[in-house]
Amino acid sequence: MQSALMIDLNQVSLALRNASTSRSIIILDEFGKGTISSDGAGLFAGVIKYLLSLGDACPFVFAATHFHEVLTPSILPPSSPISFIHMSVMITTREGEMLEDNREEAQEDRQRIRPGEAVTYLFKVSEGLCLHSHASKCALTWGIPQKVVTRAEYVSELLNRNELNALLDEQMSELEREELLASEVVCRRFLDWDLASLVNKGNVGQVREMLAQVVEGPEVVE
Repeated sequence: MQSALMIDLNQVSLALRNASTSRSIIILDEFGKGTISSDGAGLFAGVIKYLLSLGDACPFVFAATHFHEVLTPSILPPSSPISFIHMSVMITTREGEMLEDNREEAQEDRQRIRPGEAVTYLFKVSEGLCLHSHASKCALTWGIPQKVVTRAEYVSELLNRNELNALLDEQMSELEREELLASEVVCRRFLDWDLASLVNKGNVGQVREMLAQVVEGPEVVE
């Protein structure tokens, strides 16, 4: 069994070793996403730089990525033979009124989700870069609660400003503390559960019932 990253590395390695002519085509679809973002971005940028170094022997490459940090002049100089394109979207109200082009806020704030907004995919290729994934809008569209999305946007902003330590200063409410403690108790019960013994005794059919008891709270589950 191989991880997603290992599969991607094997495929890209094969492509780099066998598709080094100007008549070859290489498709890189979110390469590097199977590891931490810094390493993944480095791998993606390294592959692109290597392909560019082939000069006239460089294959035709289609690359899709969300590693926006590598799409800078310092990493990919403007003189590089690269064309940047993106898939267009339209931000609207639930009633269909377009919002994105009418806002007067700063570019960063324009991307923030607001209650009642929706993202519509136009399935249209446009020139230039799009440095926002609209992930929060997608999350709301597919049912993620507003509270969760708002929190995610806040953490994302802290990451972009290198201010993640601000989360250390936050205080949990009393209700959150109680929920955390209750969750810890359930986790400890589960870790103490001798599931292997239950299976060895042939009582597999009781697993669901026993698991319910673990979650609901008896101190000892045999």
